[in-house]
Amino acid sequence: MFRKRHNTLFTTVVCVIGLCFVGCDKVSELTEKAKEAANDAAETISEKAAELEDKAQDAQETLNLAGSIDLAMNPPVQTSACYVSFVTSSAGRPNVLQIRSYRDEGSETYPSVYLRATVTASTSSALVNQTLPAQIFVQLQKDGAVLFSESDSPVQLQVTSIDDKSFSGKVVGGNVLNTQSGASVPVQGTLNGIFQ
Repeated sequence: MFRKRHNTLFTTVVCVIGLCFVGCDKVSELTEKAKEAANDAAETISEKAAELEDKAQDAQETLNLAGSIDLAMNPPVQTSACYVSFVTSSAGRPNVLQIRSYRDEGSETYPSVYLRATVTASTSSALVNQTLPAQIFVQLQKDGAVLFSESDSPVQLQVTSIDDKSFSGKVVGGNVLNTQSGASVPVQGTLNGIFQ
């Protein structure tokens, strides 16, 4: 009887120990699965963060491609975009170099800058190293005063470089008139833009 109880007790202890080992193996297996899931999640988060960083960098590069206009005048004017177009005309009329701080009229923001120079050159690349008479219009805020160069007293626009995508130039001299005060204000500045 003692032997029978001893065998039963021994069998029970062995079963309990066996179950512990099986349970430990199961716990170890579950722990490994949890670690793998955590590592997979960390990799996914890392990949998503890298994608977002790439998108942010692309957006920044796009903004940088939009160019800028910096005018030394009173008050100074800075824009976060500069778009350039070379408009060819027909019937012997002159071509036009246009520079704007906005892509189109519907996206105009303030301060707003517009320059226009009529040229005899047939291509934009022929304008490099030329100084062109240009009309300039600057509006600091919507519905505010406009500062402009008179047609008989244009500003001087110096073209420093042009290629298929970009433009660099300087306003090297001239004055603008304030439509509200009538004051004449000297203006100079730099323009770095992209072609539309």
